[in-house]
Amino acid sequence: MKKFILLIVICLSVGFGTSLYAEDGVIKIVVLGSSTAAGSGPTNTANAWVNQFRSYVQSINASSEVVNLAVGGYTTYHVMPSNFTAPADRPSPDPQHNITKALSYYPDAIIINLPTNDASSGYTVTEQLSNYTQVLTLAAAQKVPVYVSTTQPRYLSADLRQNLIAIRDSTVKKLGKYAIDFWTDIAAADGTINPLYDMGDGVHLNDAAHTVLANRVKATDILSYSRSATEPDTVNVDFGTTLSTGIWNNLDNAYADTILNLVNTKSRGTGYSMYIHDPFTGVNVAGTTTPDASINFPSTATSDSFFGSVGAHGGIVEPTGGITISGLDRNSKYSFTFFASRTGITDNRETEYKVTGQTVDSVTLDPANNTANVAVLTDRYPAANGTILISVSPGAKNTNASKYYFLGALRMTSVKQTAVYDADGTINVDLGSTLSTGAWNNLTMPTGGEVLSDLVNTEGNSTGISMWVHDSFTGINLVGTTSPDVSLNMPSTSTSDSFFGSTGAHSGVIEATGGVTLGNLSQDSKYTLSFFASRDGATDNRETQYVVTGKTTETVKLDAANNKANLAKVANMIPAADGTIKVDVSPGANNTNSLKYYYLGAVRIEYGPINTGLSDNGFISELSTSVYPNPFKDAVTFDCSLPEAGDVQIKIYNIFGQLEQVLTSKSQTCGKCSLHWNGTNMFGSKLGRGMYLCTIKLVASDRTYTNDQKLLIE
Repeated sequence: MKKFILLIVICLSVGFGTSLYAEDGVIKIVVLGSSTAAGSGPTNTANAWVNQFRSYVQSINASSEVVNLAVGGYTTYHVMPSNFTAPADRPSPDPQHNITKALSYYPDAIIINLPTNDASSGYTVTEQLSNYTQVLTLAAAQKVPVYVSTTQPRYLSADLRQNLIAIRDSTVKKLGKYAIDFWTDIAAADGTINPLYDMGDGVHLNDAAHTVLANRVKATDILSYSRSATEPDTVNVDFGTTLSTGIWNNLDNAYADTILNLVNTKSRGTGYSMYIHDPFTGVNVAGTTTPDASINFPSTATSDSFFGSVGAHGGIVEPTGGITISGLDRNSKYSFTFFASRTGITDNRETEYKVTGQTVDSVTLDPANNTANVAVLTDRYPAANGTILISVSPGAKNTNASKYYFLGALRMTSVKQTAVYDADGTINVDLGSTLSTGAWNNLTMPTGGEVLSDLVNTEGNSTGISMWVHDSFTGINLVGTTSPDVSLNMPSTSTSDSFFGSTGAHSGVIEATGGVTLGNLSQDSKYTLSFFASRDGATDNRETQYVVTGKTTETVKLDAANNKANLAKVANMIPAADGTIKVDVSPGANNTNSLKYYYLGAVRIEYGPINTGLSDNGFISELSTSVYPNPFKDAVTFDCSLPEAGDVQIKIYNIFGQLEQVLTSKSQTCGKCSLHWNGTNMFGSKLGRGMYLCTIKLVASDRTYTNDQKLLIE
């Protein structure tokens, strides 16, 4: 037993020193557990302790995440590492809900809440503690702190209640500040549930108890592991077949290779991906093995590199090579340090590195016998789609006959900048597994655990608004309409699938309600929410009810059966005091399906300052506009009647919500204003035939007017 206790102490002491991160920074927390963590007990799942804690964390920083992997009925055996072999009479690990899965998210911290099922299953105190040791050891190896709740009371036999008490005491004694008290006050003197906190079955806790648990999790120092929003983040990448270990990422195939989650120098996943979009010829293994200490690159990274050439090498010509980095934060600046080396040569091998993001910039480096020189490019912003492309080619001074060029190692450092968010606009969100491109946001996990931390509006700009599932749906319906009415201005990718649930069992699962939350909303803004859902081939009524709760609560309904054109809309909603608007989804009263299926496929959010006076269409419409000729072939005129002086702006979108053109006229006086358009996009190309949607906006001194028009190009 003493040997076992020492192991726990070691697990908790490795790498969990005093944090340098600010509590208002960004944090990713993964929760493992059973029914209490999964949300059983409260009458409203929003009151479950994990959901309360998530709301708290995101109220501090909307970009933070709390990923909930808890499953009702689970024990310490279910959360064991995936390579663990359970005894014959014990459950095997669940690779989708265990410590291995939790660590795959590269979290800043993990919470484990397994309060009673081990005891009720008759598992001994010794084996439970042994399981915890293995889980904590694995987390410590990745330097991820783990907070463990104590057991909680339950109506069990006297012997099994002693089991609960023994694990409670061991958790508190050995984990210290990493133990969270889920027992005191919740338990009666005999180890059963205090009647004040019993939801009625002697097993699960009620709403009041979950609030107590949430407050005790908040009282820990778990947020001290958050990452400061302004702290530099560094990623190292080695290109070549000699792999670099530790805090290095490796691309070793010069023709086609991908890293899905680049790890930073703190061994945390960044969510960035890197892949080769333009093949190189192969790998040069004649780089320096004695790099200068000043560049802080290991010899494994400097001794080989990807290469290509304008002249044929082994019958292959690759005049350029290139990599793409995706998933970047549009509100961060990225700096790049390039290194390459080719020893034993006498000519110039100058290589150019062209970096394309919001702008296009280049730097050069001569790899010939290089041991200490690097090429540096600082403060680059990604493109609107969150990518930066790096193209590698010979430089102008390259004197080699075949024009060899090289890429050996890359260091990328990012610093998050203060975001400037649009004060008004429109956000489109697609819920389902078929992704919508362009200016659409995609929420793909119906059971929760995914957070969209910065929704993009139809102009491709950051809004700072977040969205997540607060009440699990059952799954994804893939038989929505593929031919939505053009009036919706929604692509078929957004209408053809949806989240769904039902009050009857679907494949053994019952999710009588589902729900999503919008977070980080402004109290000074109003929000109009439109909901779409479709279930093709239905012969019954699939009415779905959407209860929208902000400062007030409103309910709207939509029949999803064979729907192609209808929306349910709530206008002028002001957020709750915590900056959220919650949407709870359930069957409507007219739903005639035997299992009461309900759906949520797409959400459109129109937003603007309160003084814009949002109408049912999103904004006040005292601005009137006539468009002629409509349809048109070569040119069209917009005649605007202006109730005030201000700046006029016309934005033209295609039916997929992608911005094609912007027309502006500054400092117009009250009265009439005319703008003309020749049917071209922002790149000067003529747009094709079809329907387009125009948003005409007048920005006056203290309010904004908006009017929408449809436009047809013949």
